[in-house]
Amino acid sequence: MNQTEPQRTLLLSLLCGLCVAVLVFWSVRGQEARNNAVSAVESAGAGLALVDPMISAEAYVVRLTGRERPIIGRRADKPLAPASLTKVMTAVVAAEKLAPADSGVMSAFAKNVEERKSTAQEGDTFLRDDLIRMTLVMSANDAALALAERVGQNAGFIGSVKHVAAFVAMMNAKAHILGMSATHFENPTGLDMPRHTASANDMARLAEYVLVRHPFLWAMSREQEAKAATTDGKRYAFVNSNDLVKEFPALVGGKTGLTDNAKEALLLLYPVEHDRTAIIVILRSDDRFGDGRKIIHWLEENF
Repeated sequence: MNQTEPQRTLLLSLLCGLCVAVLVFWSVRGQEARNNAVSAVESAGAGLALVDPMISAEAYVVRLTGRERPIIGRRADKPLAPASLTKVMTAVVAAEKLAPADSGVMSAFAKNVEERKSTAQEGDTFLRDDLIRMTLVMSANDAALALAERVGQNAGFIGSVKHVAAFVAMMNAKAHILGMSATHFENPTGLDMPRHTASANDMARLAEYVLVRHPFLWAMSREQEAKAATTDGKRYAFVNSNDLVKEFPALVGGKTGLTDNAKEALLLLYPVEHDRTAIIVILRSDDRFGDGRKIIHWLEENF
């Protein structure tokens, strides 16, 4: 049957409309597929298998800055002993409550602390940033206590015990402000206490806050070898407790932890593509550096 000119025009219009509809449909489906692929990576419930089935940590999380949703993780909201990852909050409170020109003294109370401490002598006085450097780089418990004592003293309390108690209250107040709902601090050092806990997600949230508000703290934390000087010129040298600082010079920052109850802990910030930073928190590990190394290699392969 012969088609009239109006019929041919109508038919062509219908065909063009159908082609446009098909193109739009497949464009939308393609975008959905791409979005689903991204979501699959970012929310991998079996993310551990993507990294390594032999990761030893009881809990861990890997997330990108600017995103609440983790890339991979396991038991990331479980409250666990954080060991010296605690000292990241100690450094934050000290940085926000003290001026760079403020100083702290290595008191008898501070030097009487157990576990890891610096070679500084009782009575040595350091400026704020040198005490923070010792706290973050070598994980010195005496330096953490010296900071806590000075902040508590500035708040008007009397006596070392009350100084530290006031400081710990400030740590918990800051944790509350940051939404660290699974975290409760009992001391500024990270030494084991029954109610001293934090989750991997909470520590990742704190790490990102530091990156945004106090990036100099992470810059300090990646120094392989560091020095601190007393206000009268005595100098002390120390090395980083984080073995991965030398192995991965691109690290943005990090913090180690180790106690009997916490086992091994590690926090790392590592750069990935598009100027993003991956935050890695590892809690209760049997091999923190091995676990951290595997996750970094996985990030390098996938991001």
